[in-house]
Amino acid sequence: SSAAAIACQEFSVKPIELEKEKPYLDHSICFTRQAYDLDTIDEVFYEGTAKLNSSVLDSPTIKNIRILDYRPLSVTLNQQQALRLYYGMEFADVDRYYIDGEMTEVLVSTRELYQDKLPSKTWINKKLIYTHGNGIIINPVSKVTKEGLPELWVKDIPAQSNKQELNITQSQIYYGEVTDNYVITNSRQKEFDYPSGDENIYNTYDGSGGIYLSTALRKFIIGWRLDPVKIWLSDYITPNSRFHLHRNIDERVSKIAPYLYYDKDPHIFIGEEKLFWMMSGMVHTKNYPYSESFGNGNYIKDSVKIIIDAKNGTIEFFVIQNDPIIRTYQKIYPGLFKPLDSMPEEHQKHLKYPEDLFTLQTEKLDIYHMTSTEVFYNKEDKWQIGQEVHGLDEEQKVEAYNIILDLNNDAEFMLTLPLTPYDKQNLVAWFAVYQDPAKYGEKVLYKLSKEHLTYGPMQIESRISQDEEISAQMTLWNAGGSSVIRGNLLIIPISGSLLCVEPIYIVSSTKGSMPELKKIVAVYYDPVSDESKLAWDDSLEGAILKVIGEPDKRIEVVKKTIGGQEEIMMLIIYDRNDQEITRISIMENQSISLVST
Repeated sequence: SSAAAIACQEFSVKPIELEKEKPYLDHSICFTRQAYDLDTIDEVFYEGTAKLNSSVLDSPTIKNIRILDYRPLSVTLNQQQALRLYYGMEFADVDRYYIDGEMTEVLVSTRELYQDKLPSKTWINKKLIYTHGNGIIINPVSKVTKEGLPELWVKDIPAQSNKQELNITQSQIYYGEVTDNYVITNSRQKEFDYPSGDENIYNTYDGSGGIYLSTALRKFIIGWRLDPVKIWLSDYITPNSRFHLHRNIDERVSKIAPYLYYDKDPHIFIGEEKLFWMMSGMVHTKNYPYSESFGNGNYIKDSVKIIIDAKNGTIEFFVIQNDPIIRTYQKIYPGLFKPLDSMPEEHQKHLKYPEDLFTLQTEKLDIYHMTSTEVFYNKEDKWQIGQEVHGLDEEQKVEAYNIILDLNNDAEFMLTLPLTPYDKQNLVAWFAVYQDPAKYGEKVLYKLSKEHLTYGPMQIESRISQDEEISAQMTLWNAGGSSVIRGNLLIIPISGSLLCVEPIYIVSSTKGSMPELKKIVAVYYDPVSDESKLAWDDSLEGAILKVIGEPDKRIEVVKKTIGGQEEIMMLIIYDRNDQEITRISIMENQSISLVST
């Protein structure tokens, strides 16, 4: 009875609760860590207090710090690259390509066609003419133009690329994230392909996707199910026409394997100069013993990568992590799941760990990094994902972010999150997972010293807000018909130290304006002065050099003896690589002129 249970709890368990519950707590710790892949994490102590110098600017990590926030970027690209009102780009995805032999982090945006934005929404327009999106936009995460806008490496229609590694020859997107309606290709009505000046370019579908409407029975069944009058009676449809259904890639893969949980953020990439989507599929169950639950489950594994051809809609499932559940599915559906080594090598270069799963694992790690029963019972070392200020001063949980880390002179593409003590703001650790093929899925937890205070994200945000120069300038921008947008705060491990970077945008209140990257803030703990330094600059390089205390330029004075006295004739300014920038000539009348070199 409930009374007996209460009595047992009060008089038998509570007096020696830890001793009574210890076996069950041990099981919970052990099995929860197994269920969420937390039992294989490599724990590393990271001091984070090394002295930095200007040589870090040559590191792949610094060269690839993401100073372009994906949210302001989407606004800018929809202004620059939508080209027509029925095209649009959702939030950009972070990926990496090898450009000129170096791993380079980029943002990739997909130009999809939004049928609900068509000026005329007739059946012919929506089903026969405007059938597909076209192309992607790629820009490096760390480069902007003089106007503070993204530097585009792939743009326009047809796709124009200024990097050989980013060439695209097949750019149509018939299957994507917003392709929610069926279309019919190879009809007597040519399809709109892309705009060219005041004219439109049309094409005929030459892919392998869709179902041939080659028989009257097929046409009858499809018409009966969807749109009898128009499909049965249309003179545009021929036996060579192809019917494309389930074009939304989320819906498409779910129809094939509804028993998998899919990450909410597929990403598009270039492979063999064509466009492909990659998705992550995870096995899950709610019946794993002793494991703490999430939603409707208590066990989840990153098991499958799915490749979808953006033009043809073909789908391939590749097993990336074997576990008993996926092995069972392989036996039930022989031939559906392929081994990872059969995935083309060029596709493997774009593997990404699912952010949904990584965030869930981090949330579980907040408690389940404690493996001592006594510490776990008292929750005395509970963590949480750090908070940051974003956008128009909104406070939010830090989103998992991608960085290229230079580890032992080997660049690694990693997904990371900072961790702080529960209800505190200082940084205690950062959690990361490898994403490149050789080490894919391996996790590492970098623990920071408890003897030394390391600023966490919100403490850094507060320092930025309280800095007199920065605060005054942002107030001025906000009062001048513009708004300040604060980008994602990134905490970057580099050369035994920690460097924090936050981009600052301004956007005009005028309709159609584009957010402009205005300043970059850098924060760094200097072990020599034993203080945290903060600076901002127009460039990332300038901000870093300011906080580490090294000049970004040097001046050489050229003198000449006149009448027995030395006179300064010229000043020559060099950058940190000893490349000449500017000469200042001092004339006899003492006026100064700038001479570009």
